[in-house]
Amino acid sequence: MAGYGEEKLSTVTISGKLLCHACADIHDHHHQANQLDQPLPAPAPVSGASVAVFCGTSWKSRKSCARGTTDEYGDFLIDLPSHLHAIPNLEKVCLVRVLHLSKNSDCRPAFTGKHKAIRLLSIEDGSRAYTVKTIHLTTKHSKSCRNVSRNSKDMIHVYYQEKGN
Repeated sequence: MAGYGEEKLSTVTISGKLLCHACADIHDHHHQANQLDQPLPAPAPVSGASVAVFCGTSWKSRKSCARGTTDEYGDFLIDLPSHLHAIPNLEKVCLVRVLHLSKNSDCRPAFTGKHKAIRLLSIEDGSRAYTVKTIHLTTKHSKSCRNVSRNSKDMIHVYYQEKGN
């Protein structure tokens, strides 16, 4: 952050999106389609979630360096502190993690303890923009929701998995 009378020389931001898949919708869709290759119902954005960026050269030294909150569309934008701007390859030392969801949220992380890698989106006039893949959550009502299939690079699909399968 630039001090009084100082101009900010660079900007580094990390953006992303949090979405929630409703297990009941997935369960109904699975039984109607009777196969997992059909498109799933659209997930809902998660608003009010706390998201943090952790940076460091090793897992032991990785510390939270910036936080953000998702908006009503599930989007977040985190402006990294200036002491990290000089690091040329932030994608090698920084990760994003969902810290907290609002108390009224029906969602929970579809993964436990995992961090999401960032990737460089653009470099322009002293600014670098990074992004994470969309972070997918499931409803917390059912333990039967499982993250079992990756359908593409940018989207993790969450399917209902029946007991015994």
